[in-house]
Amino acid sequence: MLPPPVKMSLFFGAGAEVGYDMPTGGRFALEIFRRPLDGEREIFQKMRASINPLSTYATKWLPKDYASKRVNVFGKSEKTTVFESSLEYKRHEIKLQLDRYDEHALYLLRQNGISEREIDDEFAKSFDGRRLGAHTFGGVVRLNDRLGASHKIFETNYFSAMLDLLSNKALATPALKKYVRATLQLYVGALGQDLVSSLNHELFTHAPANLAVFDDLDGLFRLEHIQAGLEAYELIMEPSKPPKLNPGQSLPEVFEAIAFGVLDSIMSSCLDYQALMDGHFRYLYAPQEWAKFCKISIFLHSVRSYIVELESKALANLSGGDGYYHDIAKCVAAGGIAISGVGTANYTSLFNEVMKSAGLGERASFLNGSVGDYYDPYRNSILAMENDEVATCGRFVVPFLFTQSGIKPLTTVEMSRRYVQFYDAMDASDAVVVAGFGFNGDDSHINGMFRQLIESAGSASKRKIFLCWYCDDVGRFDERTAKLEVCKKLRVENLDGVTLVPVGRDRKTVGGSNWLDHIVATLAVAVDLKAPSSA
Repeated sequence: MLPPPVKMSLFFGAGAEVGYDMPTGGRFALEIFRRPLDGEREIFQKMRASINPLSTYATKWLPKDYASKRVNVFGKSEKTTVFESSLEYKRHEIKLQLDRYDEHALYLLRQNGISEREIDDEFAKSFDGRRLGAHTFGGVVRLNDRLGASHKIFETNYFSAMLDLLSNKALATPALKKYVRATLQLYVGALGQDLVSSLNHELFTHAPANLAVFDDLDGLFRLEHIQAGLEAYELIMEPSKPPKLNPGQSLPEVFEAIAFGVLDSIMSSCLDYQALMDGHFRYLYAPQEWAKFCKISIFLHSVRSYIVELESKALANLSGGDGYYHDIAKCVAAGGIAISGVGTANYTSLFNEVMKSAGLGERASFLNGSVGDYYDPYRNSILAMENDEVATCGRFVVPFLFTQSGIKPLTTVEMSRRYVQFYDAMDASDAVVVAGFGFNGDDSHINGMFRQLIESAGSASKRKIFLCWYCDDVGRFDERTAKLEVCKKLRVENLDGVTLVPVGRDRKTVGGSNWLDHIVATLAVAVDLKAPSSA
């Protein structure tokens, strides 16, 4: 007789949908702010036109002249704020990524089918046989010691090669100079932000505790963002003709494309608009502040439009697709697992569509909202609406898609029910599996569920928790370091009962087995070990 299938609950973050061509957080944020907002402004205006001007909603909650007021959207000042907050909160990540300049450059070359050897040969022709990387600027460029001791970007081969090109009048181009200058500004800006933050928070390292006058001097220093990387941000936000890598380009053209591509890659991985969201969220409840009410409302409609576009492309490729959700469908169909519950921090219906196409009835619970959820701030309620219903709903509603925000309207009955039901499903499962989720700070409302689940389980629990941990190279997975990072993010002392599973881009773990097959096999072994002997 075959053993019963494992009763499993699953939770997915953005990493689980990368294989379906959905972007990660930073790239998503970058593309959102590049989008025109004409369509979303029109949706907002149609909602306004559908409101009954004699209703209590119109006369008491909205401003008196709401029907004729100008409709505002986020502009240059808000986009600048996004850069400033990203530099403040992601400065360490920005510096780390710039210090790994060669990795980004090589990835761009391989992604575009450009031979590294070809670039090296062209470089040698222009520099009297000297190979690319034979000389670097690590020994001749030194930043002020107060900015820190390690400045590895000047030791990298490709950034040093760009400096070589700029030193050669025949090869130095205005575009390359512009990109290199922007890169240096961003690098120094990240280091400078660290220094300024340290000075402002620890201006006096020692002072009498009973003299408050010393506390009054905090915050004296400010970074000049125009000279601290804002040019890099503006270059990638609105590129008129972004340079691209193509075979047969001249050496300066190749390095222009690399310089732009690396900036784009780093900014897209480090861009963070949580401060902008958190600073404007409150105005959804204060339409008297009309301009800010418009801006946050239209922004959320733009987020939805972008997700729908991406989802449509992904759905078109699902039939021949291959990803985490397809792995689950195969395992359920084969009888390997029985799903108790599925939760997701994503907004798409991709999981539901994969299950539907496989003839399965499993559906995800959207814990951060979805493209089918709309939020009514007037009544603090979530509505399931079709897009064509929104324009005539007689009220201002916004897509319930609060991306990159630590503030989310989770007090509605509907959302409370989703969380409780999913938590109960996990609690009743034999195994809980988390994939593609990074336990970041802006998802603290979800982190709390897993913290409770881990702490209530302990080592004696029969329920097993598996965290799929993305690795570029699963063979070099450092379990101790990964567990320390998870403990820090979840704010738990230990991970008793939790197993970390290293998973690569191909969704395979150590030994080459599929992530889900590995987990099911691990659970089967655990059951066999607990089974009584037949002696």
